[in-house]
Amino acid sequence: MEASTRYGIGSAVFDSARGLLLDGTGRTVPLRAQALKVLEVLVAHNHEVVTRETLHQMVWPNVVVTDDSLVQCISEIRRAVGDSAHEVLRTLPRRGYSIDAEPVAEDIVQQRSELRTASLTGTLERAERGARTVSARVGFIGRIAAAGLVLVLLAVAGTVFWRASPPAQTDAFGARPALAVLAFRTEPVGDPSGLGTSFAEELIGDLARDVDLPVVSGRSSFTLDPGQMTIQEIAARLGVRYLVDGVVRRDGDTLAIRVELVDGADGRIVWTSHSTADVSQLSLQRHELIERIVGSLSATMRSTQQRKALARPAANLDVYWLTLRGYAGKHRFTADAYRAARADLHEALRLDPQHAPAWAVLGYLNLIDIVLHITGELSRNQLDEALAQVNRAIELDPVLPIAHQARSVVLGATGRPAEALVAAETAVRLAPGDADNRAVLAKAQVEAGRLHEGAASMDRALLLYPIMPTYISYWNSNIRWSVGDLDAALASADYCLQRAPRYLQCRITRAVTLLELGRSEEAYEEAKTLRSTYPELPQVAFLSSLGGVAELRERRLRAAAALGFASDD
Repeated sequence: MEASTRYGIGSAVFDSARGLLLDGTGRTVPLRAQALKVLEVLVAHNHEVVTRETLHQMVWPNVVVTDDSLVQCISEIRRAVGDSAHEVLRTLPRRGYSIDAEPVAEDIVQQRSELRTASLTGTLERAERGARTVSARVGFIGRIAAAGLVLVLLAVAGTVFWRASPPAQTDAFGARPALAVLAFRTEPVGDPSGLGTSFAEELIGDLARDVDLPVVSGRSSFTLDPGQMTIQEIAARLGVRYLVDGVVRRDGDTLAIRVELVDGADGRIVWTSHSTADVSQLSLQRHELIERIVGSLSATMRSTQQRKALARPAANLDVYWLTLRGYAGKHRFTADAYRAARADLHEALRLDPQHAPAWAVLGYLNLIDIVLHITGELSRNQLDEALAQVNRAIELDPVLPIAHQARSVVLGATGRPAEALVAAETAVRLAPGDADNRAVLAKAQVEAGRLHEGAASMDRALLLYPIMPTYISYWNSNIRWSVGDLDAALASADYCLQRAPRYLQCRITRAVTLLELGRSEEAYEEAKTLRSTYPELPQVAFLSSLGGVAELRERRLRAAAALGFASDD
């Protein structure tokens, strides 16, 4: 093959003839088809500026997509080639993108591949020699153990070379999601409880504890309807190979659960599980389901997941159901939904004051209500109460990830960024595959002044949000603005406002970003919209999610003053 068909990009090599991105040992680095096409166009115009319009026309012809789709592809490419500093694939504000790819000779790539093959062969030969030695010294039982040793060493060899090959990351997490869980159906049809969706949500939370099994956020997968799309279409839209689907039916104090693992490539059902469980068995039942899912996908379970199976169950099925329904209400962001969710959680805690998940969700729900004024019934004076509720959850269950996630967000809201960061790091350690944990970590890092780490963490979180929730698009916009990636910040703010036109903080970020991009007329129009919607908007509203970072606060206040918002003094 001609040398000019391969290009070194950061820690990877792009083979333009085959349309593949390879790591340093010649292994394929997985990229979504759209991201791979973006990379192909950029390399074809190596060292040149490629406009956003050109990329849209080349990658998504005759399809209307937002700029955020392109931004996600760019982030995915940077992550795949280890370009966290944006030095190889550069953003040129108001112009487009440019990549610096260097031609790589075929023999160099071949040498790397041969080196890896030789190393792996040597490892396997040593394993086989060791097994033969053991086998010669022991009887039948020993030979079985020796054979097991070969398998273990094979697995270790594979693990060593797999972990040596990906581009550098700030932690072990960085792969694309392996599977997605769809919203389970609740039977009978028409049952308004939403129990199936809630069970699926909890299953996602448990799966997310596995460091080797990134799972798509339910905020993305639950938006797709299998009644309107084929399994293959859903898998392609979410960028995964496998889907988990199921049905839940309540019968008194027991739940009947049917779960299917489906191959998204052809719609084939890999396996189906039928079970019935009462509340005391639900945690163990989920654990068994997860072991089967993980076993099917050849991942390794974490010990924290095993400990979760031993966590104290709810006192009865009503407590379990009320807590899940309250959690579902937390994501609806309406006054009625929040009042109903709060009532459900209070009732769950009346029935079982020791149920840690109910305390965690109640504190989280109250925090969001306080900050976003959803019901208008809570004030910032009640932040300490929300923190106490979350802390109570941690006292009851120290390894409950959502409790640490909620604690991070509450501490951030109370102006304690260092503690918020510790809580976010704990949540990620307990459930590294949870999308919201990753996003909360990114937010906490920025608020603690670790801006570029926050941007890198958000890059990893976005892998688990193929359909980005509105609140994540705001956090992403704010983080991109904080590191000076203004085009990406604007694209994410636009996406946010398309879905939620009255999202105050998105509109503020958009106005500030437009001003810093030099698009003053558009910025003043945005400021006019802000005044008409929020006549008494103070300057302090411009400082949300900035923690105590003086540089960011000064930028925001300068922009607020330039847009005509008076000082709060």
